[in-house]
Amino acid sequence: MRDEFSLKVKQQAAMRVGWRCSNPGCRAATTGPGTTEGALTVNVGEAAHIRGASPRGPRFAPQQTSDERTALENAIWLCTVCAKLVDSDVTRFTATILEEWRCDSEELAELELGRPADLPNRALQPARFALIRLATDQCAWWPAWKFRRSPVRFGFHELHQRNWEAAGVTERHVLDPVLDITVANDGGRPLLVHQIGFLPEAVWADIKGLMQPTKVLVLECYELPVGPIIVGERQILELHDPVSVPPEGHFRFTFRLKGYRDALRGNESIVRLAVGSDAGVRHSRRIYLGVY
Repeated sequence: MRDEFSLKVKQQAAMRVGWRCSNPGCRAATTGPGTTEGALTVNVGEAAHIRGASPRGPRFAPQQTSDERTALENAIWLCTVCAKLVDSDVTRFTATILEEWRCDSEELAELELGRPADLPNRALQPARFALIRLATDQCAWWPAWKFRRSPVRFGFHELHQRNWEAAGVTERHVLDPVLDITVANDGGRPLLVHQIGFLPEAVWADIKGLMQPTKVLVLECYELPVGPIIVGERQILELHDPVSVPPEGHFRFTFRLKGYRDALRGNESIVRLAVGSDAGVRHSRRIYLGVY
């Protein structure tokens, strides 16, 4: 038995991304006029399951309920080619990656909504957050999988001191979050990145989330001295040497929020990371950050 999406969910998934494929490397239009008699429109897209519709399906999550599998949150709109691609290579196209595709596509559709096509400048696209994870060999933080009263499922939590020895925490680990970030240039011309930062969206106090370990490779690190955290006020680090990201290329770095735990009012927060370039500022999906 498969848990299939309703027609309403399929239409909503398509409309939320402007009826375009959510694969950032594709973005193909999926609907248009038909040319045969009686075919007024043609649709070459489908609502794919982020987490599988059946036990034998790709990316199946047994802990999900039937209602969760058929909900809009589990749907991503793709062209038929990309839908086949992601289901044929589940090691490469994980549920987390598909969720990021969907969030980015919805954000891009929102930016394009009601705006005329700027054809001469379409080759210049804002930087896209392709990957966000922790530099676990630089900081005493771990991915968090359970949040109390948090509207997001993606985030990190400071590791409690009682778990330091088991996690291999040493003097070179800092208590500030150090993030390993990869941003992508999906445009057709070089993109000059000159800012990185974060935007706090919520701060509160609550019971701590739990953690699960993961291993992350580390590159060079930028540090942002964090000032008083005020919801809605972005904090930005200006790069003295802007980085040029080639077309269809990537820029990977680690980003330490120095003094974050001391600047936070309460012990729980939700933020969006920010990357500024000559194509404008792009914010990441919402990230939970909790401290002890």
